Amino acid sequence: MLPLKMAEAETIHTSQGTTEPNVVVSKPETLNIKLLYVACSRVTSLNGLYFTNHKNSFNVTKLRPKHIEGKEEIEYLESKRPVHFYLHYLQDYLEYDTFIFANIQSLPKYFEFITVDKCFISAKYIFFVETWTLNNDKVDINNYRCIYRHDCIDKQKHPYGTLLYMRETCDSDIEIIYENNIYKPDKNNYVSHNIVAFTVEEYCFCIVYRSASESIKIFQDIFVDMMNQIKKKLQPCTKIVIVGDFNVNINENQGNNFLHLCI
Repeated sequence: MLPLKMAEAETIHTSQGTTEPNVVVSKPETLNIKLLYVACSRVTSLNGLYFTNHKNSFNVTKLRPKHIEGKEEIEYLESKRPVHFYLHYLQDYLEYDTFIFANIQSLPKYFEFITVDKCFISAKYIFFVETWTLNNDKVDINNYRCIYRHDCIDKQKHPYGTLLYMRETCDSDIEIIYENNIYKPDKNNYVSHNIVAFTVEEYCFCIVYRSASESIKIFQDIFVDMMNQIKKKLQPCTKIVIVGDFNVNINENQGNNFLHLCI
């Protein structure tokens, strides 16, 4: 018999939020410090962390930054001016128009946890992206009505999809004023995003998901088009709320330029 053991592989972006007893990181020297941190912090113990396909000269300890900007200020605040933290939950603000957003990375997989999570089921609006849902998946939440749903295409689950809910006690009218959903996993021109905008009461909610593999330039053009279109349809007093997973790093030029589009 061959000494083989079942395993699975996933991208570092997809692994965010997961915890594993054993993790193997391939070609670590090709990763920047942020991606390497995410990859290595998935494992519960150093004994379960392995590197493969790496150069002999690779030394993970050399990646530790020599200088951490603001370290002195942080240490001063921690020792001299401690901040008293008071944690509040959405269920503490039932009189307000609360909403919760999540890149759920498979709604069917986590559905049972969501339906008993008091933060989720206390919000007036619940927004999910990257739902991985098919049109026959049963994802009804008690005391909520689904106001928008867009599932995966071609009966095959992939990082895609949007589901929006509103509490049943809210009888306000909903109007979808913009939607743009595309999934084209072409190697030379990868396009995958979900965008929907709707109005309710004095708000316009824009729910956005962009795949990390999609060109930021393509997405920026679509985002600008959305903003131009919805502004033509809104009253001057409408409050615009933009929420989503844009997969951009605002510390980099491209991400920073995208941030200015939202201001």
